[in-house]
Amino acid sequence: MIDKVKKLQSIYNKLIINFKDFGNEYLKDTITKEIPEFLLRYNFKYAPQETMISLDYPILKDLGIMTGVNAVLEYVECIYLEQQFLSKFDSRYVIETHTRLHDEYDMMFMNIYHIILPNITDKYNKVIGKRAPSKPANKKSIVN
Repeated sequence: MIDKVKKLQSIYNKLIINFKDFGNEYLKDTITKEIPEFLLRYNFKYAPQETMISLDYPILKDLGIMTGVNAVLEYVECIYLEQQFLSKFDSRYVIETHTRLHDEYDMMFMNIYHIILPNITDKYNKVIGKRAPSKPANKKSIVN
């Protein structure tokens, strides 16, 4: 367990350096308050199964029945990857894209990446003059 806590701390330290909440309160509170609280209070010796915090910002991965450092480590890894992807875009673009969806985006319980990826895919397809497929590609259509 101690190795997982160290790994969590290491990933969190890399994440927080260039962390952007893009105006989303759930993301901001989870990363700037909840994760540090977990790292301060987690007891791997006597209560390794305890998560102790709410991971309110939704990620795209189902953590299922994971608890304790296993759940928090997986969660932070997902946020770290999401932040790496989102760092490629201007913050204004990310915020404006979400605000167009809902005026009170800052308090919306939604994953930022989940909105941005389809938006840029649509824009790319328009630029190259293609429409998104109406049904998933199958092996035969890819080969031909």
